Amino acid sequence: MECGITPIVDLCDTDPSECKLSQICGKATTDNAGQISWDDSAVGHVALAKEYGLQCDVVVEDAAVNDGCSTESADNCTAEELCNRSVHFVNGERAWDTSSLVWQAHVAEAKKRGLSCGVEIKATNFKKAFTSQSRLKRQQLQYALKKLGYYSYGVDGLWGKGTSAAFDKFLNGSGYGLKGKRESEVFSSLLYRVNAPSSFAAPKKKVAAPKQNSGGLTAIISNPSTTGKQALAICRPQAQLAESQARSSANSGRSNRRKTYDVDCSFGSCIATDMTPTGGAWGGVLKALTKERAGNNAYNTAISTCIAQQGWTK
Repeated sequence: MECGITPIVDLCDTDPSECKLSQICGKATTDNAGQISWDDSAVGHVALAKEYGLQCDVVVEDAAVNDGCSTESADNCTAEELCNRSVHFVNGERAWDTSSLVWQAHVAEAKKRGLSCGVEIKATNFKKAFTSQSRLKRQQLQYALKKLGYYSYGVDGLWGKGTSAAFDKFLNGSGYGLKGKRESEVFSSLLYRVNAPSSFAAPKKKVAAPKQNSGGLTAIISNPSTTGKQALAICRPQAQLAESQARSSANSGRSNRRKTYDVDCSFGSCIATDMTPTGGAWGGVLKALTKERAGNNAYNTAISTCIAQQGWTK
């Protein structure tokens, strides 16, 4: 009869994942006359103990030592031995132990054999991690990459092909053992090696060239309200009108010029003869040139003034 009493069950007995670290060895081993060995009936607990790299005072047989698996050599280690020596726990997660040259050899051998040893391979996404940082932090990272010779572009805090390639070079060629590390670890390692500034000068704003079709004109303001072609279309009729008026005025001026007369009264009556010099053929050329010059000057002056009002110049 239980008499209403519920027995206390230790979940660690049935589920290794519920065990505390201090309980695992007790559940995973058996003591036979002082000789501690792994308990074959507690396979789950034994696996967990080995996963955590616990020896649990289990005596390693001489054969395991003599087969060449040691701190000096990893060539003859079994897969289990390699994983036990190559992996440690960081924040509760399995990770390769590269803290010393001794274990780095075992890590290299494990990877050479294609063993994961329970280490989760996480794909890094530096673009997402980089763009989530503050502008200052992004600029500092670019500055550090540039200082170390991996980056040769502007420190603008923007993600691009140059920044992406720089991180690849840093991870693959730095020799700092950062390949496969989290982005935050890579960022910290990078900034640790360079004394990055605490502020950066704001980039100079570039005045964008007008997108309008210039029509051969040059903009004299940053953003004209019309295109160069439109300005010419507006101003040419005005300039042509000014040209026409200037030509007419020049012609009228010559026709109204004071004339010279010669009066002959030798035959009892006086005859007045117009003696105003015409210049002959050259006089006609001069007249044409005068009209042409007046028209051109008026046209150029009018169109220059008009397109300037539209924000352009020749």
